[in-house]
Amino acid sequence: VIALMEVALLLMLPRVTHSKALFGTVLCGIFFCLGGNFVVFPTVNAKTFGVRNAPEIYSVLFTSFAVAAIGGAKLSQKFLGQVGWNGLINGMSGVALMGLVLLNLL
Repeated sequence: VIALMEVALLLMLPRVTHSKALFGTVLCGIFFCLGGNFVVFPTVNAKTFGVRNAPEIYSVLFTSFAVAAIGGAKLSQKFLGQVGWNGLINGMSGVALMGLVLLNLL
């Protein structure tokens, strides 16, 4: 549900730029999805892999968010001139949709 909501909110983002209130609401929703992911990780991890290797899995999982943030910022700077904000947001939506598909395969 969180992944689906994130995809929907990312697709909505360029369409609500005319209203500060709507844009702020959608942006807060995206951040709530990020927080929601952090909340469900321990439970999903325990049910999927057990608690024995939790520290190793958490270290990789939570480090990936930092790497994605830094890498995403660098990639955004590189591609902003070529594809514009809408292209970047659509790309992020596509990546979120791929995550949703992979989640369903799991």
